[in-house]
Amino acid sequence: MNKSEMGASVRRLEKSVMELCVAFYREEARRIKGMRDKLNRVTQAPLLVRLNFKIAYYAEFRSAHRPSLKYYAAAYNHLRDMSSMDLYAGDQVRLHEMKIIGSYLIFKISSLYLAFGSPSDAVSHFQKHVLLFRGKVGYADREYEHWAWLQHEYQLMGDLFERNPAAAGSVRTYTHPGYYFQAAARYATQRKKHFLAQALPLKSSGQADLSVGPPHPWAIDPRQIYVGQPPQEQAHPLEHRDHAPRADAKDDFLRSGSQECCVDHSALIVELVTKAWTCYKQPPKNKRMILAMASHLAQEHFLGQQWGQAKPFLDKIAGNYRKEMWWGLMAHTLHMTLVCALHLGLAKDYITAALELVAPHMPSLPPPSPREPALDKATLQTHVMQILAGKGPAGQAGPLALDAPVEVQLDAPENAGAAAHALTPLVSVKVQFTQPIVFAQAPLQLLVRITTHLPQPVRFSRMKVVFTDSRYDQEREDDKPIHDVTSEGDLLFLPDQMRTLTFDMTGIEKMDLECIAILLYLHPASSSTYVSFRWNMHKGSKELLQDEAARKLAMPSPALLPVPSTTENTTSRKKGRAKKESPPPPVRRKKFVERSGVKILDYEAKVDMQVTQIAPALVTEFYAWTLTLTNNDNHIAKGTISFTISSQVAHTSLATQGLTAQSTVTSPSSTHLVETNASASIFLSPDNTRPIPSELPLSDIPSGGQVSFPLYIYTPAMEDRQITVTLSYHTSAGGSSSPPTTSSRTFHVGVAAPFSARFHFFTRTLQPVATFTESLTLKEPLLLNVETLCTPPFPLLLHASRLVLNHADKDVPVATLLATTGIGAGTAAPEQQPVRIGKANKFTEWFHIIPQVPGEAFSLGTLYLRWSRAESPALISEIGIPLPQLKVSRPSFSAEVDTPASGMVGVPLSHNITITNHTNLIQEFTLGITPAIAAPTSSAATVPTDTGAELFLISGDKSATFSIHPQRTFTVKHHLIPMVAGKLPLPIVHLTSKRFNKELPQIKNNARLIFIKPNTTGGL
Repeated sequence: MNKSEMGASVRRLEKSVMELCVAFYREEARRIKGMRDKLNRVTQAPLLVRLNFKIAYYAEFRSAHRPSLKYYAAAYNHLRDMSSMDLYAGDQVRLHEMKIIGSYLIFKISSLYLAFGSPSDAVSHFQKHVLLFRGKVGYADREYEHWAWLQHEYQLMGDLFERNPAAAGSVRTYTHPGYYFQAAARYATQRKKHFLAQALPLKSSGQADLSVGPPHPWAIDPRQIYVGQPPQEQAHPLEHRDHAPRADAKDDFLRSGSQECCVDHSALIVELVTKAWTCYKQPPKNKRMILAMASHLAQEHFLGQQWGQAKPFLDKIAGNYRKEMWWGLMAHTLHMTLVCALHLGLAKDYITAALELVAPHMPSLPPPSPREPALDKATLQTHVMQILAGKGPAGQAGPLALDAPVEVQLDAPENAGAAAHALTPLVSVKVQFTQPIVFAQAPLQLLVRITTHLPQPVRFSRMKVVFTDSRYDQEREDDKPIHDVTSEGDLLFLPDQMRTLTFDMTGIEKMDLECIAILLYLHPASSSTYVSFRWNMHKGSKELLQDEAARKLAMPSPALLPVPSTTENTTSRKKGRAKKESPPPPVRRKKFVERSGVKILDYEAKVDMQVTQIAPALVTEFYAWTLTLTNNDNHIAKGTISFTISSQVAHTSLATQGLTAQSTVTSPSSTHLVETNASASIFLSPDNTRPIPSELPLSDIPSGGQVSFPLYIYTPAMEDRQITVTLSYHTSAGGSSSPPTTSSRTFHVGVAAPFSARFHFFTRTLQPVATFTESLTLKEPLLLNVETLCTPPFPLLLHASRLVLNHADKDVPVATLLATTGIGAGTAAPEQQPVRIGKANKFTEWFHIIPQVPGEAFSLGTLYLRWSRAESPALISEIGIPLPQLKVSRPSFSAEVDTPASGMVGVPLSHNITITNHTNLIQEFTLGITPAIAAPTSSAATVPTDTGAELFLISGDKSATFSIHPQRTFTVKHHLIPMVAGKLPLPIVHLTSKRFNKELPQIKNNARLIFIKPNTTGGL
């Protein structure tokens, strides 16, 4: 037999043995079922529990888990019925046995439910199990056994859920393992409590046998052989039972107490709480439960005098209590921290905890354990002072001694809630600058109001006021010892009494000065360590009302007010001249306005700045602007003047500025300031040849003297200007080494357009064209009427105007200018006088133009106006006003009549009519020619003709109908033979579009004339 055959044989053998075992246990279970069915449910309940357990156990051997769960549950149901029977009531041995068997059964049931994925059923059975036995304590002198059993039950359930993470639920459900470990720790605490009261005396008296070891959770009476066996003194369950204590009850108590003495209860509680803490820290975390476990661990370590292990947990939970302001719990935690710091020799932590306990909002509580002495707030303050003197209270490490400085923050953090800021601190500080704004080199005063809320008087050794600029920092010291609280001193403070300290300073230079902190020091003279109290001034000064207590003290008592006697009042009332005596007004103290910041300005300049101008400034002019300085200070030795210009830019178009629209359009607009270069806008002459330097020098101005600077401001656009003039100078008294005196002033320069123009378009027949709704026709002559209005309130001189047409390409103008009536006609003629335009009149001019380029929206050109102010005609400026946006469209048809300029009588003339179709459709036209007939009164002909005779003989069709294809041209040709000489009208051509039923206006040549010369050659 080779190896492969050996393996197959082993597997067959294993399968055969397994089948035999399964058949055996199935048969055994069937046999036990037969025995079970013959039992009495009342008198033989313990045996029913045993047999159902065996059936379930055999089913578990066969991996039949569903039947196994069924019979485990049946066994537990019989056990539950058994616990309620009077037959077994009062039997403590039997009760203890039922608890152990029930624990084992519920362990099996819960394990199977969790394996089947039904954690809720496991929890339901467990809760019923605990509810069944929780009130059945058992032996009164061994109650700790009952709490040990409950602890074991919950611990077992927690282990099951911990090993089945898929079945564990959220923190808020009963399927979270942390809940069961936490409950087990709670019952372990009860177990420890009853052990200390019942079994601990055995250990102290030496009666306990510590060699027996701790008790097993599922142990039974040693006199019994198997689980479920009846007690030996009972031969049959139906026999009479005596419930009196057995003779060996004392031995049982000694044995149980000895086993319990071997248990380290503190370590057990810490282990269970640590397990719960670990479970609660798993995602998703539960901060509340984590802190609760930390509190339990701190308490247990503290009671076990494990100071080093307790203090980290105390610090952790103290932060949460402080944040949420649970002051009762906080005080209890700080008491324990105080004890830990004392035994660990941590003087800094002891001082911090003691000072926090002394705060007014902290309640006074009893000591955390009976071993610790009671400490009131006054004693804690005394301890702090003793530690500073090197004579602090003694712990396990000896007397406390401070080896490093301690800083205590008095105020609530800036991001704390309103409730935290409303608490009364250990020391409250308010500061007030007496003035919100001062000048440099001027006196500055700060008031500091301090109130201590300590239980005893305190003398600080030093006080420091900290500012944003360290040059202003102030200090004040008290030379007396800090333990001397009887002598007067600057830094001696009595409980709940307010003191105001004054600090005088001098402003150094321009800045925003802020008091950021007040420091108070307890520093013994013979020590290098100290305690500092820090009060931070949060940003944003607040106005604080006066103390309610101080206000009540300041008001007179009602008992001291004068009250007129009853007799006097009655007499006065009878005489009709009773007088009411009003009480005197209460004496009110002035409010203390908390102001932690002050604005220090530059040294107050005494130079007056004035500007001479004729407002407003006009666009494109060099605006005359004269700056005058009047020195009201000492003699100015030297200095500089600088300029900063900010343009107030409005988000508007030129149309809304009134420069190009036919009517002014008003629309809301937002503005913003844009800083521009002063040298590009301010000049020393009325042109751009002398820009202003970055700084104008200033020197030798006597006291009371004046100096003027004539300047010119160029305004290329309609944007208001903000001109800031900064003056910096040194006086002879101050010298050049002192900081310069600086003064600034901002002047507003309004800018307006000099003219507004209105543009009107007309046809050759003076019909107005609405350019907003109609389009202009390409190559059709137009008349442009321009009305120029004066915008400023003062008159202006108009020297010349010219219309400059735009170009579509480099050499293609958008329109042709035929004639103009504008002033100057584009030239500056010396003999032509300027036109004076005031606010009440206007200037009108005409232009004859022909559009040459089609387009949707474009301007034909720009109207340029040369102008000046009436008072300064030599300063000429020019402004361009663009024409409004127009639409120029091509006509649908165009037609031209081509004839010679002159002719001769009897000589044929060519007469051609050219029609172009600009549309995309075939167009049909009708042509008609009306001959020119001599009028009765016509004097055009130099040769006499008969009235009504034709002036020309026409060769060709006088009427015709034809079609023109899209984008094509058609020409109709005629020959005319003049019959008479002179200036004759040509025949009238009528061309009508059938589609539009409209005659083309381009060939209405009624007014067209031709000059015919006489025929001297003897022709026709």
